Amino acid sequence: MNSVWAAIASIIEAFANLGAGLTSNGCGYEPEVPEELQK
Repeated sequence: MNSVWAAIASIIEAFANLGAGLTSNGCGYEPEVPEELQK
């Protein structure tokens, strides 16, 4: 049973390592840059 949980954890970790950047690019999401951070 532990191997099942380890496999699930590995899959979740793989998605986490991809990060939100890949997810937001896939959705076409681009956050607005605050004026303080704009050059």
